[in-house]
Amino acid sequence: MFDKQKDAFDRFKKRAFKDTDGDFEDGGTVNAVTRKRNRTITFTVLLILAALAFVVWRFTQPPQAPSNVNQDVGFGAIVTDDFTDKDNQSALTFQQDKINQIEQSLARFEGTLSRFGQSLTSELENIKQANERDNASQLTELEQKMQQKLDEVDALKLQLETQ
Repeated sequence: MFDKQKDAFDRFKKRAFKDTDGDFEDGGTVNAVTRKRNRTITFTVLLILAALAFVVWRFTQPPQAPSNVNQDVGFGAIVTDDFTDKDNQSALTFQQDKINQIEQSLARFEGTLSRFGQSLTSELENIKQANERDNASQLTELEQKMQQKLDEVDALKLQLETQ
């Protein structure tokens, strides 16, 4: 009954799994061909197993629920007489809450901005004071150098007078 299939499989097996013939000197070539054949067979088997695993996984998943089609909601008549008043009050309350949040954020921002301005002002004052100290120290240093030069000139005058 399966003789043809068995014969075809045997021919395939002989062709695919036959060892390469070669001499001792051709050992490297024979090993390379055998390695290539083994890799091809391994890759094919792994590919078939992966495909089978995917098919089994796909069929064992629960069926997806059909998506609900959203239908447009038709608005009917107002339920009660005070619905509009309540709706307006709700909207006003929401808006007031938003306004309060924005005011709080603005107050925090103003405080941060004020602190930043004060920090910049104090830093500018520190820079001015440091600049004044630096200028004063440079002026003092120049005065000392000038005084040294004057002392040297006076010393030279004394030497000239004594000679």
